[in-house]
Amino acid sequence: AMVRSMELTKGEQVLEVGPGTGILTKIIVDAGCNLTSVETDTKLHKYLSENIIADNFRLVFGDACRVNYDEIVDYDKSFRCIANLPYAISSIFIAKMTELPRPPSEMFFLLQKEMAERFSAKPHTKKYGSLTVRAGALYNSKILRTVPPQVFHPPPKVDSAFIQMKIKENIPSKPCLLNLNKLVRAAFSQRRKKAFKLICSSFPKEKVLDAYDLLGFDDNVRAENIEIVQYVK
Repeated sequence: AMVRSMELTKGEQVLEVGPGTGILTKIIVDAGCNLTSVETDTKLHKYLSENIIADNFRLVFGDACRVNYDEIVDYDKSFRCIANLPYAISSIFIAKMTELPRPPSEMFFLLQKEMAERFSAKPHTKKYGSLTVRAGALYNSKILRTVPPQVFHPPPKVDSAFIQMKIKENIPSKPCLLNLNKLVRAAFSQRRKKAFKLICSSFPKEKVLDAYDLLGFDDNVRAENIEIVQYVK
């Protein structure tokens, strides 16, 4: 179902993280994609290297959150990413993808449902946070299906969800994104407090005052009440 949702195209560049025993890997390779898979487990890496051999497949040993993607991704071509992400690294890895010189054009992840809901969260809700804004500046996110615990072995204690993240047509510039990441981290650092003082801890007060005036904010606005387009502006 995950691969069907991707609608794979022969010759396209695909990045897979955490291939495990290669269930998805084999299907993507057979579809004729140029696949690079990143695996950090020694035994699984050995198993994959011995069992999946194809000209359009490259296996990289390493931690997905620490690999230098500049060395393994061809930024001259667009690429898509798919992963059954370990829940503990999902936010770190997705943030890393958004910070690449050329982020993936589309990403498909199986995540803990609660985490998946954060990407499509709306302002004024508890699930709307720093990660929502940072990813939302680049991607439109949609939950494609919810996955119950019983389809896994062993079954986790939570529901999972399969999420699609599609890059927006007009995304902010790199300098803007760097400032945006710094801004939202400050604003959400203590989400119950007013955002103004928190933002002023990272940016000159005069500039923050100018920005608030431009957007028509008063000093009482909190991080969760500022929309993604307003953060970018």
